[in-house]
Amino acid sequence: MFRQTIAPKSGPPTHIHQSEDEFFYVVSGDFRVKLGDRIANAPPRSVIFVPRGTAHTFENVGTEPGVLLVGVTPGGFEGMFKERQGVDSEKNRALMEAHKMVVVGPPLK
Repeated sequence: MFRQTIAPKSGPPTHIHQSEDEFFYVVSGDFRVKLGDRIANAPPRSVIFVPRGTAHTFENVGTEPGVLLVGVTPGGFEGMFKERQGVDSEKNRALMEAHKMVVVGPPLK
């Protein structure tokens, strides 16, 4: 498990984790979440479960930073976030590949 602060109007590109199930608990902020073809609002205290192999993304749609508590199982994927601090796009792509994360679309807008 790890805690992530997400800037307003930001979120990751649509991606798939091939080896991990993932969940998000919205501590603060207002998010929109895309799971497969479904898009849902996720206000504080929401829990979102993402089964491995499911294309997903999210966006902080609020005006303040939002906080997510993120869990992955099996563990290990959380190390990617520590490793990718300050890396260039090529190193980031290599880290994603090493952690079996595949980008399949743009961020949610």
